[in-house]
Order: sequence, then C-alpha cells, then structure tokens
Amino acid sequence: MAVALIPIPPTAADAPRIHEALTRHAAATRSPLPSSRWINPDHITSLKPHSVQGENDVELVADIKLQGLPPERWHFGHYEGKQQADDAFLELIVYIVAHTSDPTGRRNVATSWPTETHHQSRPQTPAK
Repeated sequence: MAVALIPIPPTAADAPRIHEALTRHAAATRSPLPSSRWINPDHITSLKPHSVQGENDVELVADIKLQGLPPERWHFGHYEGKQQADDAFLELIVYIVAHTSDPTGRRNVATSWPTETHHQSRPQTPAK
C-alpha cells in the first residue's frame, strides 16, 4: 500500500467545520490561515482534544504526537460552543481514520478520543 500523506488542518472538502472555523477566525483577526502540514496518518501515536473556553467561544486545540517527533499542540478553530467543537473533532477523527492503512479504526488514533474533553479558561482580554 502506498503511503498516503494528508494535510492538517484538512481542506474544506475534507473537514468543512474546521475549515470554516479557521477561515472565520483568520478573517476576524486579519491573520492568514494556518499552513497545512502534510503527515502520514499512520504515524499518529496520540491525538487528544482540549476545549479552551473563551469569553464568547470555545477553541478546539489538540495535542498530537507523531512517531519520531516531539508532542505538539495544534489549533483547529473557534466554535460557538463545546458541542460544535466536539463535532469538529469527530470530523477530524473520521478524516484521519479514512486515510490510514487500517480504516477499521482499530488503531489507537480512533480510540484515543477521551470520553471527557478537558476544559481550560483563556484569560479574558482587558477592556480598552
């Protein structure tokens, strides 16, 4: 089987919720969309989501560990609430599993999704 490299964050066709959230945030902050990194999904050893509660939204971030690399934290956009962030993360998992050499989901990436998402509060920005 050929090695399949996938972009993270995914494209609009592959994960529309994540793409839309990243696009909306980039427009609001007048910053560019994050650059995609091409990875082999079979090299993901751990993927753990975290919801970061903000003043008006929830940011989805995930700690990811790829074979041979140190752990990293990736940002996947801002959502109206925790359920929307959870739905976006599920979309990401489905996208990754669809491109693994074991699409049955027996690999740990599909089963590493915790039953509870950790919550952190972002510091509020002072009023101007």
